This record gives sequence, C-alpha cells and structure tokens, in this order.
Amino acid sequence: MTSTDHQVFVPLPDDQRALITAVNGVVASVPAGTLDSLVADLVVAGPHHAAVIGLWETLTRKQLWDHVADIAAHLVAAVGPGHRVLLDVEAGWERFAAAVAVLHAGGTCVTPLPASGDAGRPAVPGVSAVVTDRGRSGRTDRPDGAVVVTPRRDPPAADVPVDRAAADGTAMAFVLPRGVPADGSTAWTGYPHRVLLNALAEVNRRLCLDPDDRVFSLAPAESGSWLHETFGTLLAGATVVFAENEHRHDPRNWLAQMRRDGVTVWFPTTAMLDDLLAHLARTDEPLPSTLRAVVVSGGWLAPSRVLELREAAGRSLTVLYATAPVEPGPFTVLHDVAAPPDDWRSVPVGAPVANQRLYVLSETRRPCPVWVTGRLYAGGLLGEPVPATPDAAVAHPETGEHLLSTDLFGRLRPDGLVEVVGDESTQLPARGGTVNLRDAEIALHTHPAVRQAVIVVSAADRRPAAYVRLRNGATASVADLTTHLRGRVSPFLLPARTEIVETLPLARDGRVDRAVLAAAGDLSQPASPPVVTPQAVPRAADDRAIELTRRVTAVASRLLDVDDIEPDDNLMDLGVSSMQLVRLATVMEEEAGIAVDVEELLAYPTIAVIVGSHLATDPTGPATAAAAAGPRPTGAVRDDLDVRPVVALGGVADDRIAARRTTRTFGPQPVDLAALGPLLGATRRIRSGGRDKLWYPSAGGSYPVQVYLLVAPGRVTGLAAGSYYYHPGRDQLVLLDPAGTLSATAHREINRATFRQSAFSLFLVGRMSAISKPDYADLAWDFTVFEAGAMTQLLGQVAAERDLGLCPVGAMDTAALPDLFALGAQDRFVHALLGGVPAGATR
Repeated sequence: MTSTDHQVFVPLPDDQRALITAVNGVVASVPAGTLDSLVADLVVAGPHHAAVIGLWETLTRKQLWDHVADIAAHLVAAVGPGHRVLLDVEAGWERFAAAVAVLHAGGTCVTPLPASGDAGRPAVPGVSAVVTDRGRSGRTDRPDGAVVVTPRRDPPAADVPVDRAAADGTAMAFVLPRGVPADGSTAWTGYPHRVLLNALAEVNRRLCLDPDDRVFSLAPAESGSWLHETFGTLLAGATVVFAENEHRHDPRNWLAQMRRDGVTVWFPTTAMLDDLLAHLARTDEPLPSTLRAVVVSGGWLAPSRVLELREAAGRSLTVLYATAPVEPGPFTVLHDVAAPPDDWRSVPVGAPVANQRLYVLSETRRPCPVWVTGRLYAGGLLGEPVPATPDAAVAHPETGEHLLSTDLFGRLRPDGLVEVVGDESTQLPARGGTVNLRDAEIALHTHPAVRQAVIVVSAADRRPAAYVRLRNGATASVADLTTHLRGRVSPFLLPARTEIVETLPLARDGRVDRAVLAAAGDLSQPASPPVVTPQAVPRAADDRAIELTRRVTAVASRLLDVDDIEPDDNLMDLGVSSMQLVRLATVMEEEAGIAVDVEELLAYPTIAVIVGSHLATDPTGPATAAAAAGPRPTGAVRDDLDVRPVVALGGVADDRIAARRTTRTFGPQPVDLAALGPLLGATRRIRSGGRDKLWYPSAGGSYPVQVYLLVAPGRVTGLAAGSYYYHPGRDQLVLLDPAGTLSATAHREINRATFRQSAFSLFLVGRMSAISKPDYADLAWDFTVFEAGAMTQLLGQVAAERDLGLCPVGAMDTAALPDLFALGAQDRFVHALLGGVPAGATR
C-alpha cells in the first residue's frame, strides 16, 4: 500500500480555515493600464527627472522615452499584438529601453537564457522579431524569419502619447524561461501586465519607494528581480542605477558604485548578501550612508544575516524578504523582517501580497493543517490561466480556483506566516520517501564558524555533498562540522563528503550555482570516518530491524487507529495529525524504549524513520537488543546488579501508578471549576495540632513555591479568563489580571500546540526570599526545585483522580510572567503544567 492508496481526509478545524482565509484575503485595486503606458504617464508628469543612471551617462525620462519610441516605431511594422520579441541586448539601460519599446509596440518581451557551452542558446518558440545591439546583429542563432531591429544611438525626439484608453492590462507582457531541463528543452512562464503591475506596486508600497530613491540594478533580465529593479523603480518615479556588468559579482565594486550614485535601495540574493557581509567583516568598510532598504530573495534567509546586516548599517534599515513562488517571476510573497526571534531557524517567507493567494496542499491536494509541510500552490492573479503555463495548473480541491503548482515545499505557521522548508532541488530519496537537504544546510549554518553552507546531491555518486564557507578568521575542521550536524539532523541528512571552500560559484542571477557544485565530482576532504545511517541498515535481511518495525507498527496502528501501515507510508497522508505524532513519540519511549526525535518525526512522519534512526544510534549495541527483546526498564535502573543476591518483596503494584499519565492532547470541553478547585486544593495549607500542614514537605517548613493560574477564555466553567494567584491559606483564587494572556510563542515549539489546546496553565514560582536563609547557603534553589517536584507529583495524582490531564513544562520564555502574575524581583519560575480534559474523554 502506498500513502495515496489510503484516502483518509481529516477536515481542518474552523480556526485554521479562518487563518487560511485571512492570509489569502487581502484585496486591493489592481493598477490600471500597462507597464509601458504608466511609464509614458511618468514622462509626461516629469520629463526632466532622472530615469536611469548608467556607467557613462544619466538619462532623463524624456531622453529614455526617445529611445523607446524609436525602437517601437521600427517594431510596429513587423509585430502584431501579442507577438513575441526577443530581447538580445546587452545588460544595462539599453535593454530596459528595448523592453519598454516592445511593450509600447504591442508585443510581448521574451528574455532568453544565455548560451550554454556547445549546446548554444536554448531555442525560443514563436519569436517574430529580435531587438539586438549593433555588435550582435550578425549572429546566426536567430529564430528563422524573425525581423531584427537594432536601436540607434542618437534617436530623434519623440512625442509621448497621452491617450492610454486602449491599454490592455490582460495582455501578455513578459515570457521568462524556467530553466533548462535534462532533455534540453526549456519551459516558459508568461506574465500579463496586470499581474506584474500588482506585484510591482505592492513591493513599492512596502518600501515606500518615491522619486527621491535610487535603486541598484544587478539582476539579469531573465530574472524576476530585474522587473522590480527596473519597471518597479520607474513606476514609483524613482531612478534606476545600473551596475557595471563586468563587476556584477564583486561586492567591493557594488559598494563603490552605491556610494558614487547615492543608492538607497538594493535587491540582492541571499548569496550576494553573504558575499557583502563577508567583505564588510574582512575590511571593516561601512555600508553606504544612503542605503535605507534591502530586498533579499533567491534562497533561504538566516536570521543571523538580518542581524549582521543591521549591525553593519549601524542604523535603522528596512529588510524585506521577497519570494517569487513561480521562478522566475515577480515577488508576490513578502515579509517585512523586524527583529527575528531567537527560536527562528530560518526567516519565514511571509504572506501573499494583495490579490494573490498561497496554499499549502498535501500530496493528495488537500489543505494541510498548521505546521504540516506540503507543496505550495499559487493562486489569485498569479494563478489566472495563461497560455504559457498550461501544464503547471491544477484546481483547488474545494473552491475549484485555478492554481499554479510551485517547486516549493512549506508550511503555514499559526501567526499566518508561510515558512518554506525546501524545494525540488533539496529533496533526497531515502528509504522509499524523501528527506530535505535544506534542514542540514540550516543546521550547518548554526555553527559559529560557518558563513555559508550548501548541500547538493553529487552527480558522481548521488550522495549528499556539502560545501562550507567559513567566517573571516574562523577555523573549523570537517570533523568538527560533521559532529555539529550529527546532533541536529536526521542521520539521513549527514553529507557523505564535505569540502571547506573560499568561495561558492554564483549563477547569472546571483544565486549559488547548485548545478556547478553537483557536477564538481569528488570532493577534496572526506567528512569523517564512515557513519552508520538509516540508509545503511538492511531491512529485509536484518531480523532486529524487522522485529522492531513490527513492534513500532503495532503501537502506531493501535494509537493512531490506522490499520495496515507500511514502513514508508507518510502518516500525515493517512490522516494523522501533528499532535498524534507527538503522542506517538511519547508512547514509543514509554512502551518500546525508543527515544524519538519529535521534530524529525514531524518532518519525516514514517515508521521507517523511527526504526532507522533508532538502529543507527547503536545498531549492534545493547540498547537495540533490549528493544528487540521487549520494553526497557524506565529511567536509570541498575540492571547491572542482577548477578547479586536479591530479596523478593512480593508487593502488589499500586493502581495509581497506572493512572498517572502525561497528557499532550486536550479536548475542547471546558473544565469544571468543581474539578479544578480540588486540584489547586492539593497545595492548600491547613492547621492541625496547632501547626501548619501541607501535603508535601519543604526545607525548614519555608514553602517558597507558590501556585499561579492562567485560564483560557471560556475554558473553565464558572471561572472567568485571566491570571490568578492561589492563596494556600485561604483556599482562594486572587484575580490579578482579567485580561491576562500568554502567547504560545513563550513555549518551546514542541509544546505550543498543547498550550493552545489547554484550558488552563499552572505556574510554580519560587519566592526565593522565603528560603534564602544562611542555613541553606547555596542550596536554596535546589530545595525549591525539590519542592516543586513533590508538588508536580501530587498535582498529577489528583488530576488523574479528577479526570483531568496535565502536561509538565520545564523550560519556556518567562519574560511575560512578571507582568502577568505581578511577580517581584525575588520570584523565580520553577515549573509549569498545562491542563485540561484529555482528548477523547467523554465527560
């Protein structure tokens, strides 16, 4: 059975449907007209304003239009409406003028890929004319029958049309190449004027682009970024600064030209940003004082890059992370990056701009729940049917909306941001499924010595190969990097070989050229002595693996209520939720003695990954043998003493042991105050025999640990939402803040879903002034933690008796707690427990 054979569909919760609707629900007016008509309007409005700055000259809008009109006049005779015109013009303002001219003549711009070795330049279908430089007019690789137009260096002055009523925004403006597949053919993507105008306007709005801005243009014309650098800039009334072509990948020259021409906005790729940051660190050269905004695209963005860029600027700097879901193309997904939180592994790509939509769908094209990875599909204006992209189109499974399938894989976060986790190029086949090489790239990037890391599948042996670039002055060996990776990623993702390099090759568009790296052949340094990975563990021939797979499958089938699970089935495609996977990880450790990495299981939800990762940790050692024989003893039991004499006690196990449990999934039912009261009452203080008594001990009778309560809205019957202090002497709840809430982001990612489902949270807080006595010296905190442990055990026992569930939480971000609970300087967080009615309970 394959994962798609089992058609189980679990509807999304209403709140997640509402989130998806909100993310895709931004609507705004689409700019009317066409790209060329709006350029003409700007010429009329301000003919003497600088339009473009080249290496040797600056052209006003009117001077630029004279070139546009001259080329268009020659094209009109040969080009009908919508005919394709090839732009074979040298990079710079001349190519931009040619593009505007093609559109003004009613044609469609086609930007070709450059020639590649002996294969030459990929063929461009349906071309009626070619605009080319004078030095290129004799080339022989022109399309048959195409008219060739060569721009004049000194065109005559031309009138600017003012009547644009005939401008058709639905007409095709650009056709861009989507790369060269292995068979040598080229896919093409078409973009109408209105799609481009909408995207350009949204980016301009986020940047607050105005006529005083100067935008640096480095991208080649076949890149979607070029559209924003050129047309987007001019449509905002700003000035385009074209880079010197021979220094397109040299950060030293970027900085010199940005300073010379007063550049205010720059559109680098992540690889170009890495080159710039490395140059700044090496030279202590400052960023140009005029630079106010950076639009980053073309790869995953590390939070550290954003922090380092702002530190280099030494001032406020707008950082916009821009993504084109369909490459190459306009940026239709944006993220204004403020201060990245510490727990971000990579910066989310953000959310779709107005009039665009972005969906995360499973392999069966069903909407994925929050945090669940699927393929990204683009809708809205970008998804509107166009002749150039018939094969990539699919229908939304519920609305029937026309969508474009992208190469990206991602997930929707609860905050409404979309996080891209990889693309087709980062997928590596493993054990019947796939793993994502980007996870290993991100993990390598967390090493303090690493500036940049790229992992590709080597063409020589189809195994992962890592290329790592170190920070200036930093040192790290290949063995260091491999050790760093082992503790952070699945064994599937460990590179077979690693090379530390000075630089990484860049493609024309400024991205790392992964194709060049993949074809590089053998690497110069082995990663480390061979390691055992899940791929290396034979399944059919290994009795231990077969037995372990059988036991794990049995537990998963029972717990998840899914029959006939194959080892390589994607459990999420079988209808299993992320919370059920977390529960599976807990039960596997309790019942089978298998420690499961929850993040890895969420990323690769298969039985094979659980088994393979466990065997890879110690494939021949006692832990594996014990797992094959049966559940291992819990904790650090001294089984090594079995050879010594023993005395059997013959006692009967207390039934309360079986009742104790950790609950990570709560149902939607509200908790009765009649059940919550006794739970809190377990920590109350009473008078007995003239003395204060509690149910648990405390060092010197100091009892420093106090209980605070946070109630979710509508989740406790008879008790309003807010924050409370439980008074143990009076058995009363003291209201602290009726509007008190806590963001789920205060918890670790693994606990956030449990927190959102919980009805209440208990916080155990040590009042250190009550126990900081000279007699205890440095042991005050140890005694406080001991007391909190006794309280946690007691609360867990009482919760089970009251049909409540508790989930202990030992670590979280406590920054919001002082205001939430009116805590003082001597109050210290010790422990928390999330509570509610366990999922599946009938009460």
